[in-house]
Amino acid sequence: MVEHLKNWREQQGTELDKAKKLIQSNANMAEVSRQTGISTVSLSAYRKGDTDITKAKWTTINKLAQVWDIRQITPNISTSKFLNYVDDLDDWFDEAKQLDPRDPMHDVISALSSMVKSDPVMMFELYKFYDESKMDK
Repeated sequence: MVEHLKNWREQQGTELDKAKKLIQSNANMAEVSRQTGISTVSLSAYRKGDTDITKAKWTTINKLAQVWDIRQITPNISTSKFLNYVDDLDDWFDEAKQLDPRDPMHDVISALSSMVKSDPVMMFELYKFYDESKMDK
């Protein structure tokens, strides 16, 4: 059974946890610098422990966490299974939005569709539960 946390975004760790994982990984710091705008000198200092990452500005932590998330998601999003999931999710939202516009859930489903489709981390987290073998095709 899947354990659910109060905040699903922290299931993979806090932003600080993700920033630390990125710094400690074998990621190329020049590439990380290009992606974040954080100097390679600062990144190297975090990696060596010369500068305490826990004392970094929130914006620095956030940028590093975003790069970590992107690196986790990118290898999976071009697979045929992920693309099938996106199509199935679009179809489901389109079908769900066919509710009578007077139904109180109509606008909720429309907003949920926009939120999910615009958030790659959320899309990927939901994808982990996707089992296309359950689909009636």
